[in-house]
Amino acid sequence: MASEPVDFSSGAAPDPHGADVIPIVSPTVVAFIGRTERGPLNEPVAVKSFEEFSRIFGGHTSFSFVSMAVQHFFWHGGEAAVIVRVANRATRATLDIPAGRGETLRLQARQPGSREHLRVSVDYDRVERTPDKFNLVIQRVSRAGSQLVDDQELFDGLSMDPTDERFIVDALHDSELVRLVGPLPSYRPAATAPAHPGQPIPYITVKLAGSDGEALTDYDVIGSNAEGTGLFALDRCERIDLVCVPSPPERDLGSTSFLAATRYCERRRALLVWDPPWAWTSADSAVLALRASGQASRHALTYFPRVRPRGDLGRYASGIPACGVVAGMLSRCDQGGVWHRMPPVDTTLKGGLAPLA
Repeated sequence: MASEPVDFSSGAAPDPHGADVIPIVSPTVVAFIGRTERGPLNEPVAVKSFEEFSRIFGGHTSFSFVSMAVQHFFWHGGEAAVIVRVANRATRATLDIPAGRGETLRLQARQPGSREHLRVSVDYDRVERTPDKFNLVIQRVSRAGSQLVDDQELFDGLSMDPTDERFIVDALHDSELVRLVGPLPSYRPAATAPAHPGQPIPYITVKLAGSDGEALTDYDVIGSNAEGTGLFALDRCERIDLVCVPSPPERDLGSTSFLAATRYCERRRALLVWDPPWAWTSADSAVLALRASGQASRHALTYFPRVRPRGDLGRYASGIPACGVVAGMLSRCDQGGVWHRMPPVDTTLKGGLAPLA
């Protein structure tokens, strides 16, 4: 899904009414880096709507503002985003399928996180006479115990024989939901038959749930140049114009990640949109703190104030980082890679947002 380079580059198209070439102006490409509910780790994934983001990375969470930032970005004029999910010690859910004689076939969620609500079933339909063959159904449901299926994969005619073209190890390489872990059992997994005829087929659910891990450190955001993680996952993108690293709730990212991000943006000729520290509670405190910080870069900008949902009764008393709002407005003003004008100060906030008073 994200192994190929991400390319939103401009091109040209023929005029359908003549021989002239019509230049295609590519949208501003904005990268968002941080924790999400689910999705591939340290891979740049291109999305062109918040709905597409939600299908891959899930919805809003209590531990991250990334999903809100992406939603605000599209609300305010953004067209193209690249998402890099990073995590700190997140773990994967595990499922064990009985295979006879006390052995099990162990599957693990392809991606870590507590929202990988997986379940599987096994049957022998149309392969009853082949002792090592079986069919496998893998589903991800909306929440534990739910019957609402978000994603499903079907693998028919799998085999435990390494010489078979449907050898399970090879076939599950194509799965986006699970991967094999541990040694294979000697026998095919047992069918998950209902206790009585006519009853629904039972599913085997997660034995050990995954976890979302701990709060991000600067090094999770920065990542590794050699391994292509964190910021350096963006090296697989043909072009990046803006980089957003939404602040975690009630906690600032450190100066180490700011310095690394500005240097990365300088190398890529991009602009970093950096959320203000949570200690900035007024315009005066923001000006004084910015002067005292010594942090400055031609490849970074910050803003004040944060935003809040209109009518909020206190859930977001400290506000919500507005890097997505700013990035969306800048994207709308972009003309061929150059911001010829900044958004006007009286620009209307969308989605029921208001400046934090």
